[in-house]
Amino acid sequence: MSSELPHQRAGVVLAHLIGSLSEEHLAAWVDEPLERAAERFQRIQDPVPSVEAFHELLAAFLRTARSEATGGAINLAESKARDEAVSVLDEGYVGSDANGYYGALLDATDPGQPGVALVLSRFKELLRDRWRHAYTRWVFARYVDPADWRLRCALAGLLADRLRPWLPSGMGSWPPSRLAGLVPELVSLESESTGLVDEILSRAASKSF
Repeated sequence: MSSELPHQRAGVVLAHLIGSLSEEHLAAWVDEPLERAAERFQRIQDPVPSVEAFHELLAAFLRTARSEATGGAINLAESKARDEAVSVLDEGYVGSDANGYYGALLDATDPGQPGVALVLSRFKELLRDRWRHAYTRWVFARYVDPADWRLRCALAGLLADRLRPWLPSGMGSWPPSRLAGLVPELVSLESESTGLVDEILSRAASKSF
């Protein structure tokens, strides 16, 4: 019985992990709230008139997105929303003539640049990537980080069985104890392989009609 308990617990934990990190779940928690927020700002096309107006627009977009994602439970302060927005743009924005926050500012305020609509679209995608990453970290922190060694080994064993065709040469024969430290990576591979199989099946089904 003692040898079965970690395996049973691992099955439950793995089901939670895979369900929480499924594309459908990620879309519901991250993508859809961002799209709903973007719909509220889709009519803004003209360049913003000043740096202050740009900051206000970024903060409003981010606060709206946070509210949509949490059902109104989080009301982010405008100053914090502005600082987070600037950080997001500074880390990942690729502009027409410059990158980072200043590239976004140029694109949003210069009439000769793509305009604020494109900046907000790119900002939304940067938020999507950041929030998906943060949500994934939270899921692992909830389900994997508290797991003891026996449970981690059991999780690794279950994942190795499911992923045998996808594992690099030689890794498929590793004992679960050697894979126990790779549970997050194995879960990510499980999600990727499931998505690939679904895509292959979808293509095959479309060709049959």
